[in-house]
Amino acid sequence: MRWMRAFWSSGLSTEPCVAVDGGVRCRAIKKTEAKTRQLGATSDGRPYRDKVRRLVISVDNPARNSMIQSLSLLLPTYRGCAMASTLQHDKSNGYEQLAETFIRTRDRRIGAVTVRKWSKTLPPASSILDLGCGHGLPISQVLINDGFAVYGVDASAKLITAFRERFPKAHTECSAVEDSQFFRRTFDGVVAWGLMFLLPADVQKIVIGKVARALNPAGKFLFISPQEPLTWSDALTGRTSISLGGEVYQQILRAAGLILVGETFDQGDNHYYFALKA
Repeated sequence: MRWMRAFWSSGLSTEPCVAVDGGVRCRAIKKTEAKTRQLGATSDGRPYRDKVRRLVISVDNPARNSMIQSLSLLLPTYRGCAMASTLQHDKSNGYEQLAETFIRTRDRRIGAVTVRKWSKTLPPASSILDLGCGHGLPISQVLINDGFAVYGVDASAKLITAFRERFPKAHTECSAVEDSQFFRRTFDGVVAWGLMFLLPADVQKIVIGKVARALNPAGKFLFISPQEPLTWSDALTGRTSISLGGEVYQQILRAAGLILVGETFDQGDNHYYFALKA
């Protein structure tokens, strides 16, 4: 059992939360009533992370900006993905710097069973886009081992490099999902495990729309995010994560031409949404 601090807010006073056995247990107090809530993935699954963007360049310091831009040209890249740096916008939202820790602590049991069960509803050898694929374990590994054609997208150069070393025949792109062109093709299935709540609310909506357009007719979409609308701090990076809540997700899915066909939880208390392209 590992304990890591996290915080969340949902109209209640903010109190410490802890990551325990693949889930987050939080105690929030409203007036005199104590309530215990369960939230989804943590570092025992895939750590919650977010898409909070921090810009270094300042409009009121041209000399400093010029220096930063010049230095950024010297940064090495990994097949199209610039290394994360405090001198430039970190598209990986902190996970490039913490890639080794994430790889070491990611529990390979969490998510694998549910994703495999979902994948069995797809035709054999289907094409599946894994958004926020990380280093590929366990989600892409499960899909590749079962004969699916996996296409992985992640903004961390180190995580994508680890993915490519482990699965050299898989298709990969080092890019933020909101920027990716998704290999300029369509897919039978899309997985976004541990990604959606990392994005700002408006970007979540944009990504769901992009997923809908990237799915073939009757294509299927799986993603995880807490069932309730709330925010919390990522257990690994400390950045803010956002769940829009089941009702809002269903509205966004419907507007994008997707139908919410099911929901479930796994052993890590991660809440799953299953959608179908109408």
